[in-house]
Amino acid sequence: MRYSQNGYAVDPNLMATYTIPGSSVRITLRRGDASCVLLWFAKEFNAHVEPLHHNDTGGFIIKGIEGGVSLSNHASGTAMDLRWNDHPLGARGTFGALQVATIRRLLNLCGGVVRWGGDYHSRADEMHYEINAGPSRVRALADRIRAGHMPDTNPTPTPHPGSHPLYPGVAMRRGMMNNNDVRVFQAKLSSRGWHLAVDGDFGPGTEHVVRQFQAEKHLGVDGIVGPVTWAAIWTAPIT
Repeated sequence: MRYSQNGYAVDPNLMATYTIPGSSVRITLRRGDASCVLLWFAKEFNAHVEPLHHNDTGGFIIKGIEGGVSLSNHASGTAMDLRWNDHPLGARGTFGALQVATIRRLLNLCGGVVRWGGDYHSRADEMHYEINAGPSRVRALADRIRAGHMPDTNPTPTPHPGSHPLYPGVAMRRGMMNNNDVRVFQAKLSSRGWHLAVDGDFGPGTEHVVRQFQAEKHLGVDGIVGPVTWAAIWTAPIT
């Protein structure tokens, strides 16, 4: 029997394919507690970090660690890659500050059971999330997830919108390109029924939608996403 880097057995018969909750994206993972944990993480990532896509999400595949001699944790179905087109192997800083804060919250809720490739010291792998604990700890976390005992990942907004805890600290405006924080608020607006591209580019189309949103919410209409507009976007009901 072969084993992946984290000590789990490599056996294709232990794999199953799941739909990530809250999306239509399918992923193959190790059955049981490991898949419960990773599917919860992927669900929260899709809802609060950035939407998942069919063409750059994956789990089980038998392969070695690039540049190493051990089998990858993908080989045991205990690792997954999310959005590899936007977060390629070796690149650092592919997430915005808001997204990193949310990923950190997810990791903290997992209590060390899940490790992020963005924390690798040698070569970053910001698309990558893997089981980093033995079966007993994974089972304990999976039992909490199944029982519905995980805290709300989406931080509760504060009464004063200018102090919203996830505001990235920089006003977003027309002309910003390939910006992850722009991509996050575009995804939020899109999930709330506003029609705009989720591409990280703050072009005229995005500015138009922001102005429409501001007018509907009786905010100052300037087309700029500052702290007040950001908080309103984050707390607007999903349609």
